[in-house]
Amino acid sequence: MNPFHSLSCRHRGTAGCQRRCGDRPKRGGHRRGPREGDATTTTIDRSALDALRAEELALSKADAECSAETTGPVLEEVRPEYEQRFLDSHPELANQAEG
Repeated sequence: MNPFHSLSCRHRGTAGCQRRCGDRPKRGGHRRGPREGDATTTTIDRSALDALRAEELALSKADAECSAETTGPVLEEVRPEYEQRFLDSHPELANQAEG
């Protein structure tokens, strides 16, 4: 029994697969991907996909800019204090970092 058979078999490793395939690929192996007319066959609207991609990139950029404006000043203020607390609690790590 091939443990990877169900990854490539169109029957998806079900009991039907064992009946139909004998759990072994036939000569030439199994066909991968959806068959013509399957419910999984879809058409991709490239213009809609490009518009969605552009919108997601713009949103990501705006989020990064907002985070830099709002969290940046807070991090600058509290980071040194928290770093010092950590180093005080773990002096052996501080010694390793120094050299």
